[in-house]
Amino acid sequence: MKAAFNASLNLNDIDKSKLVKGKKGTYLNITCWLDTDNPSKYGDHGMVTQSVSQEERKAGQKGPILGNAKVFMIDDKYMKGNSQSNKVTEIDDMEDDVPWI
Repeated sequence: MKAAFNASLNLNDIDKSKLVKGKKGTYLNITCWLDTDNPSKYGDHGMVTQSVSQEERKAGQKGPILGNAKVFMIDDKYMKGNSQSNKVTEIDDMEDDVPWI
């Protein structure tokens, strides 16, 4: 399954001591948690957290939540949230109107 999602991150919540300096820039390792079957009451399908090392995970440490995520495409089908049931439903004919698909 292929999925695409949008996320908004609160940059103030980043643990800056965990930023990784690389040859081409400074990187932040993140983890995306998605559940398309059970969106939140706000229509979000998951969250983005700052990654933690394997040792930190074993010690029970969790990365800070940086923001929420909302899936907008699964298996090349654009998705639309249904406000009545808060479930994800397909938009069948949207591909016909998108020139690059």
